[in-house]
Amino acid sequence: MPPLALPRLGQPKAPSILQRIILRARVRRDMRRLSDLPDYLLDDVGLTRSDVRRALRGSRYDD
Repeated sequence: MPPLALPRLGQPKAPSILQRIILRARVRRDMRRLSDLPDYLLDDVGLTRSDVRRALRGSRYDD
């Protein structure tokens, strides 16, 4: 009996321009929501106000 062959996945596709625009809009929305949260809620998820500010100042291309 021959061994099972896994399908070849090939190279992952680069995101389209539309996908990148949508991703950036979602990131901006999420960052805005985080910056609106009170400190006690940020603390609940393990973030500080300075973490949010640092992320807002960071590169747009960071994940």
